[in-house]
Amino acid sequence: MRTAITGTLAVLGILTAAPAMGADLKPTLSIAKSTAPVGADVPYTITVTPAAKAKGTRVRIQVKGIAAWRGIDSFRLGPSGRVEDDIEGYQPGVGRYRALVVAKTGRVLAKSSVVSVVWTPREP
Repeated sequence: MRTAITGTLAVLGILTAAPAMGADLKPTLSIAKSTAPVGADVPYTITVTPAAKAKGTRVRIQVKGIAAWRGIDSFRLGPSGRVEDDIEGYQPGVGRYRALVVAKTGRVLAKSSVVSVVWTPREP
């Protein structure tokens, strides 16, 4: 019985001693405009540094909804550690966006700061 307990403790010790993956990854979200009309495509860039460690990881862009953050899109990073795409506002108001670095298991490894876009009513 004592051997089984010792074996379990040794395994737990190994699991907790492992360094945290992604602890040094830093995502940055850049949105081209801070104000845009509803329906306009606004380019954005997600850059994860250091790029060499970020290659192959997934990044996700999210928008803040009424009660929670919602995923808009997800990408696998290439060797540059950079993704470019565009967002579109669907209703007037302030849209808040952030980028996440996500592990294969779905666990969030790092978050960018929140960036806002003011979506104005569509012009006739």
